[in-house]
Amino acid sequence: MRLIAMLFVLVSVSLCCAQGEEEARKIVRAGIEKIGGLDKVTSLKSGVWKTSGVFQNKQSRGEFRGELPGRFRLDSTRIVNGETVKSARIVDGKKGWTILGNEVKPMSEEQVASFRNSFYHKQVANTLLPLLDKECSLSKLGTVKIDDEPTTIVKATREGYPDLLLFFSDKTGLVVKSFMNEKNEVSGKEKKVEIFYSQFKDFGGFHMASRVKTIQDGKPFQEAEITEFKASSERLPEGTFAPAKK
Repeated sequence: MRLIAMLFVLVSVSLCCAQGEEEARKIVRAGIEKIGGLDKVTSLKSGVWKTSGVFQNKQSRGEFRGELPGRFRLDSTRIVNGETVKSARIVDGKKGWTILGNEVKPMSEEQVASFRNSFYHKQVANTLLPLLDKECSLSKLGTVKIDDEPTTIVKATREGYPDLLLFFSDKTGLVVKSFMNEKNEVSGKEKKVEIFYSQFKDFGGFHMASRVKTIQDGKPFQEAEITEFKASSERLPEGTFAPAKK
């Protein structure tokens, strides 16, 4: 009898988990339709974002280039003590570099992993595309209000990456918040990163947030407006991810 009872519990838990994952996948599929549809999202190979806003209390402009699955580059221009400072971070697979002015430095293995995880966080929240992979497990966790807006939480688990929580608006079906425990690329210490998405608009057929606010360890870290987003089904030009000053 005890064995039968244990088997019954195991079967019940398995069914519950399977139902939770299927419910989560339905939410993700509905979200992809809201972004632009399955065909459009799955055709995405690369993209270029331009942003303007405040980064660590300093005015900043950025241009982000990404190419799936693991190539990305962020070029930033900030005003520090009245002077313009240009920098860049580049990752090409397992290699990475930082650029400050004319100085190029290779990233450590830990820095590459940190920047890659940060890119994965934003890529998932904005396109939902990686959630379609078989390597990604999904589960529905429950509901919570974000700025008085009911949302449903979906947890994404993937080997080699931190777990990611996505908060889908019950009203629009779009992601309005994401959360991940990332590592600081300098100190290596864990940091809690929350990103809020708002003011959704059309970017060439992709319905995406034009305002993004990042909270790190409970403190304001960055607030930016996405001024331009160009998606492509083609690869970016050769040399885009080379460690050279642009």
